[in-house]
Amino acid sequence: MVQLTERLLSLAGIEVIAEDQIKGGYADGKTLKDIAIKFYGKKYTEKQMKALKHQLKLGVKEEMEHTDSRSKSKEIAMDHLWENPEYYKGAEAKEDKEEEKFAKMAKKNNKKT
Repeated sequence: MVQLTERLLSLAGIEVIAEDQIKGGYADGKTLKDIAIKFYGKKYTEKQMKALKHQLKLGVKEEMEHTDSRSKSKEIAMDHLWENPEYYKGAEAKEDKEEEKFAKMAKKNNKKT
């Protein structure tokens, strides 16, 4: 029920600060808005906020490889973004290369059959 409520608030554009599950993280109690202000100042742009949201999405996906908890993976991703707002930029390029590699492999194998 809590996850559903958080999801509905998120869809409405209301950012929820969940209780920290991992104590001592850099971004404990912080929001994406706090990260935007830290790196871009109070006059951050919508484009910068959109980029941060994208980085968080990539980060949650990346950190899910290390935990089965979506909230923990978000917390870890937020800690990384608190230190570097483009922390997961390389993950996106890596993912694109892997998709291209596997597409080539599938195409090659389909020719053999």
